[in-house]
Amino acid sequence: MEILDYWCFTHIVDARGNVAGYLDHQILNGEPPTSLWRGGDVAIEKLVLQSSAFQSGESYRLRLGVFDLASGERLPISSCDFPLTDNQTAAIADEKTNLRLILIRFEKPYGKNPDH
Repeated sequence: MEILDYWCFTHIVDARGNVAGYLDHQILNGEPPTSLWRGGDVAIEKLVLQSSAFQSGESYRLRLGVFDLASGERLPISSCDFPLTDNQTAAIADEKTNLRLILIRFEKPYGKNPDH
């Protein structure tokens, strides 16, 4: 099994379910790449999302997850404090959520060496 470097997707979704903005990016800008992570490793990122599509007074939710850039395949989420969607491949956070800390655990499909 090939060990992949995963990306994070962050979608800003309006009350009707439309994507009003998004940010797809390498986790921690690829330093270190996720292919070098070990089980239990943690990434902490601060994201600032801006879009001209945001409307004052409108409620938005964040839809977050991890995917392989080449195939688009998302990793399933193994545990999260937030509701899951999209066959448990995305977590949903809204204005009631403390957006300072969103903890999501993924089951990373490790290659031949499960310690890496």
